[in-house]
Amino acid sequence: MSDNNDKSPQPSVIAASTIAVNTPSPVPISEVTPSIPFVDRGGSVKQNVLGRSEVWKFFRIYNEKPYKMHALCVLCNTDVFYGATHCTGNLSRHMERKHRKEFDLLQSQKESKRQRLLSSASGTSNGCITNFTSNCAGFEECLVKWMIKTYQPLSAVQEDTFRDMLTSLNKKVPAVSYGKIRSLMTQKYHETLYSIKKILKGKDVSLTTDAWTSVARDGYVTCTLHFVEPKSWTLHNFSLGLFKKNGTSTAIDVVRYAEEHLNNFEISYTQLTCVVTDTESTMVAAGRLFKEKSVQEGGETAWHGCVDHVLELVTKLAFRDIPDSIGTLSACRSIVNYFKSSTQANLKLKEKSKARLGMALSVVQDVCTRWWSTYTMCERLYRLKDVLTIMSLEGDLRSTLSDAQWVVVWDLIVLLKPFMIAQKLLEGESYVTISLIPYMLYKIRSSLEAANVNPDSSAQVKSISLLMLAKFREEFGSGLETTVATDHLVEGNRRRAVGIPKIVLMAMYLDPRTKSAVGIPPADRDLIWQDLKSVLTELAVSIGPLTPCPGSVGDDMAGVVNQHNGLQRNNEMAEFFDEIEQEAEVDAEEVPYDLLQELYDDMNPMPGMNNNGQAVPWTPERARLVVHAEVDHYKSGNGIPMIEPSGKFACPLTWWRQHENDFPYLSKLAAKYLSIPATSAPAERVFSTAGLTIAKDRARLDPDRANELVFMHDSIPALDQYKLAVPGE
Repeated sequence: MSDNNDKSPQPSVIAASTIAVNTPSPVPISEVTPSIPFVDRGGSVKQNVLGRSEVWKFFRIYNEKPYKMHALCVLCNTDVFYGATHCTGNLSRHMERKHRKEFDLLQSQKESKRQRLLSSASGTSNGCITNFTSNCAGFEECLVKWMIKTYQPLSAVQEDTFRDMLTSLNKKVPAVSYGKIRSLMTQKYHETLYSIKKILKGKDVSLTTDAWTSVARDGYVTCTLHFVEPKSWTLHNFSLGLFKKNGTSTAIDVVRYAEEHLNNFEISYTQLTCVVTDTESTMVAAGRLFKEKSVQEGGETAWHGCVDHVLELVTKLAFRDIPDSIGTLSACRSIVNYFKSSTQANLKLKEKSKARLGMALSVVQDVCTRWWSTYTMCERLYRLKDVLTIMSLEGDLRSTLSDAQWVVVWDLIVLLKPFMIAQKLLEGESYVTISLIPYMLYKIRSSLEAANVNPDSSAQVKSISLLMLAKFREEFGSGLETTVATDHLVEGNRRRAVGIPKIVLMAMYLDPRTKSAVGIPPADRDLIWQDLKSVLTELAVSIGPLTPCPGSVGDDMAGVVNQHNGLQRNNEMAEFFDEIEQEAEVDAEEVPYDLLQELYDDMNPMPGMNNNGQAVPWTPERARLVVHAEVDHYKSGNGIPMIEPSGKFACPLTWWRQHENDFPYLSKLAAKYLSIPATSAPAERVFSTAGLTIAKDRARLDPDRANELVFMHDSIPALDQYKLAVPGE
């Protein structure tokens, strides 16, 4: 940045009127207060042509000797003292406090320059120079990471006990001042930001966003990005930090805040596959705006609401007692409150449970805003049934549940268990979740219908299941023939689309574990395959001709770490996926690869050439034929089991890494869709970090500094994991 008048015939001197717009004419120094800039007192400024720092783009130095210890900020027309040594530290701090956007731009350019120098100097021998110029770089790097990871205040470096600890290890350890640690934090922030922007460049990503209020009652917005790395077929996610809200919280504001995040990481709508938010009315309206703005920008961004939030609308119906429940839930909460309010009673409960069950257990409180907490309370009480009965007989518990109430508790456990499994699995972010949604909803619908018609169910559970089933159908549709694939075209409560979103249904088919579409009526399966072929044809037209290549993973993937879901099999989850496991064991009539290759050769012997060696245009019709052949070949193949013999949940991305060359177009669509989270839980987890960062004793933390700390706390480990999964990056 430079002034236009810098190119005048006398570039060394710039008149005061060229710096400040509409400034008053110079007046004698004696007639003004010291707060008025020196340019308004008759001083003249010039560009510091000898200054090497990038910060001089925004400052001018004075010609007059009395003003030599100050520089003029051209952004705010303010004098900044920078001393007789002419150190630019004060100038940088002024930019950081008063002009944050320009400061971040400077830091970004500085980091880019540093990375270029590092890459150009790689392989050269400059160890002595490095050791001379860097003051314990390893120590400073570890110090920054420790402070970020453990939520330490920056002032911790000034504590005498902290410095005593360091000097006890090494008396020559350098003392890090408060200003130094601020500088190191900012440098680490822009270094991490630069690395992530480089990784995300040109990649298809999905986004989750949510809002949060700090202990100081300040509003913040956060976003997380999720993507599949095509080099290794591994799933990754990055937190984008925090933005303080500076206005209202309408749908327009939600989109604006998210766009600020995306612009900070140079992400366009053409890269944005899907946005996931909760289902509050403002967020639903924001979802529609995201789609509209994406179309305007040439993108195809989709939106879907957090599945766990919608399921919670159903499960909260079981939080309250109804006439048929004979006061069961109230009695359960009375027992829980008794043990929560008495430490002695709670200690006796732990002792008796350890003696009888082999482990010390306590009761669990249910909270209406906490997912699956009612199930957890009932399940824990039922495990402690014998212990509670003994304590009641011995007089240590004033009252316990009746036999009829214990029946209600057990029926509630059976009724709410599918919700617990679904919500627990779908909130994950380190494994593929979006493709599990249709099957999860099918199992929940089936369990509600079974509880409603089961003659052994208690009257309370039948009444509750009937209410929950009505609410479930209101939110997710009836599941009847020809409705599953079309319900998303109808708007329901809060103008949220009813049923399962179209992009979720297509993701189900792109997951080899769930492509059998268990629970989806046959007529709807055909409609979903047609939608998938249509989307894939558009993708093929835009990409151009590709040739499938049989075989396994290439040599360049030899060092890639296999990615698993990280979930260990247990009996509950094994039973939940029994129908998918049975379907995966059924042999399908697989289309031989040679037949598929023959179809490709007939339509595209060589990319852009026919059998006579003449150029053939890549038309939409040719793309449609190729896509249909590829999809038919994929449909005819067997799926993979949900759970591996090792006990871990199978990862569909591993399968796609091995078959990417067999299905060149489908694999590209799978990489886009399988990265979409099923819930907005990743964004909500950022607020857990934010709550520990902006704690009560740090409530006045500067929002920009809070953004840096939260961003680095979550993104540095994610960046390390990415570098481990993708060799050479």
